Amino acid sequence: MAAKFIASGMKVAYEPCAEVYHSHNLTPSQQFARNRAVGFFLETHADDLMHASEIGEGGRLVKAVSSQLLREGNLVEFIAFAVDCCARLLGNRAGRRAARKERL
Repeated sequence: MAAKFIASGMKVAYEPCAEVYHSHNLTPSQQFARNRAVGFFLETHADDLMHASEIGEGGRLVKAVSSQLLREGNLVEFIAFAVDCCARLLGNRAGRRAARKERL
């Protein structure tokens, strides 16, 4: 939505006091399906979104959280986080691949 506003000459503002509460307690299978849909959307609307990539910021988050969990010695949470990240990445890739196939 923000990309369309910007492309049409409108402005988007950052509001540091805004709060959003949400939670996704998904199984790895549900996480894969959700991120497959996200990947499909991102690939389908790549031009509108100026070919935005979720990998850079996501990679930094994975490194930071993984490091913190390992420093704390929380191996169970680290493994759960790793499985969740894999489901997200694989789902995203599958969605992007499906969108490219559909375009052909």
